[in-house]
Amino acid sequence: MTLSVNLLETEAYFSIEKYPLWFDEKRSVEIIAKCLADTFSFGLDEAFLTIELPRIVTKRMLLPPRSIASGIYPIDGREAQIEVLVPRPSMEHLVRPDGTLDFKTRDLLRSVSTDEILLTKQLPTKGEQGHSVFGKPIPAKPGRDKRIIPGRNVAITQVGEQEIVTATCEGQLTVETGFHSVTAHVAPVLVIPGNINFETGNISFKGSVIIHGTIPFGFSVIVTGNLRVDGLIEAGTRIVVGGDLDVGKGILGSGPECDDSQEVKVFGNMRALYAESARLTVQGDVFLRSALNCRILANGQVVVEKALIGGELIAFHSITAGEMGNSVGLKTYVSCGVSHTALNRLNLVVKILEDIRRQLAETEKNLHFVSAHPDKLPQNKAEALITSLAHRAKSLREQVTKLEIKKADLALVMLEESSSTISANTFNQGVVVTIRASRLAIESERSKLTFYQKIPEERIESRHYISGSRKPGRSRS
Repeated sequence: MTLSVNLLETEAYFSIEKYPLWFDEKRSVEIIAKCLADTFSFGLDEAFLTIELPRIVTKRMLLPPRSIASGIYPIDGREAQIEVLVPRPSMEHLVRPDGTLDFKTRDLLRSVSTDEILLTKQLPTKGEQGHSVFGKPIPAKPGRDKRIIPGRNVAITQVGEQEIVTATCEGQLTVETGFHSVTAHVAPVLVIPGNINFETGNISFKGSVIIHGTIPFGFSVIVTGNLRVDGLIEAGTRIVVGGDLDVGKGILGSGPECDDSQEVKVFGNMRALYAESARLTVQGDVFLRSALNCRILANGQVVVEKALIGGELIAFHSITAGEMGNSVGLKTYVSCGVSHTALNRLNLVVKILEDIRRQLAETEKNLHFVSAHPDKLPQNKAEALITSLAHRAKSLREQVTKLEIKKADLALVMLEESSSTISANTFNQGVVVTIRASRLAIESERSKLTFYQKIPEERIESRHYISGSRKPGRSRS
């Protein structure tokens, strides 16, 4: 007989190639069984020893190598698994519903938000040891580790058997993969070395952006942080800035009545050399060298160093300019003391209120008709319709009451006392000054004045204006 094992000693094999001429079958079975039991202390096939072996030996059958004992194979540990949760830029163009390609919209950036989970790592496992047929433990091979190296603006925390990598600021994610490690870092500022064009595509970025060039017609830039543009912002662009906007040259627009898609919207402060035919909505302050035929809405102060000509300017705080209007009497509307945000909300409430009142009038008209002529409806339908119309009319009346209260609250907010002023070295004919609810049209050129609203008379008065000073004498306008 022959005994053999595999390399890991997890399988034992027994074979019989020949028999001697004279031997005791019963005694031979006992000897072979004892030998196998003494040799292999783990996983021995007891059924072979008690059933098959006596039958094979008694009949002098040859036995090719057969497995008679099985150990347990070791299970090697799992390697560390690192998963990047932020989708990689596909570099592909947007496909429109009609099948054409939008060459301005490309998936080029991988920007992330603060506290966003960037990567997860499943720690390596040690594995499970095995057992040989001789009863010896067989060690498992532990899983290979892969280290995460925290770069700029990322943090690593361990939760159970997992490491989690998060961003500590908004910005562009970069992941560098090596053989034994992965490095992740977040750059809070995206720098475009030249103009926005078809190579860069439209920009939509979580963080701040610096553009060392121009934003041309038809492109859009949407950022959650600050935006600096060294060149122009041309007409026909869409700009949304979550922080401050700083433009090295000017902002061009398609006219103050252009649609929202061509509006420059800034949630912080805005500074530019000039603006022309632009539509600007700014939650903070506005600083310009000059403005021509623009519609500017600001919740802070507005300073135009030189000329503010044409268009409409609404600011919550003060408005200051070198010159307002021009010598040919171009209409220039300037208004302060009212938040454009509150004004827009009030206008929206008024519009909704008018629509609900129209629905209420129509419902009451139908209710009156059905109540007066129930015989004109199918049998048993009149009562149900009257109940439905009465319920709808009651609901509409309640909505009107709530909106009236909301309208009154917004009106009170807009009538709150403020010290808003409008100042300029020169007010030309055609300038219309509005402070809260008071309005004054300039009919002839006037110089070095600050207009304000006198409380409680609610009339506009003026005082002498000196650039950089707020302590002049007063006169009535």
